[in-house]
Amino acid sequence: MFKALTLQAQHNLYDARMEFMISDRLSLMRCLGFDLGMPTPDENTIRLFRNKLTETGTLKQVMKAFDWQLNKKG
Repeated sequence: MFKALTLQAQHNLYDARMEFMISDRLSLMRCLGFDLGMPTPDENTIRLFRNKLTETGTLKQVMKAFDWQLNKKG
C-alpha cells in the first residue's frame, strides 16, 4: 500500500483513478505485487490507509525516511 501511495503522489492521481490504474495496468500490478485475478485495493481502501497514516503522523515519518533513502542512493 505504501508503494501505491508513493506512485499516486508521483503521478498526481486521485483515489478512484489510482484504483483504476492498479486494476488496468499489468506493470503497475506487478510493481505493487498483485497477480492477475488477485483482489486489488479500491479507492476507499487507498483513502482510509492514507488517512490512518496521516492521523497518526506515520505518513510524514515514512515519506521523510523514503526521501532520505532516495537522496542517499542519488
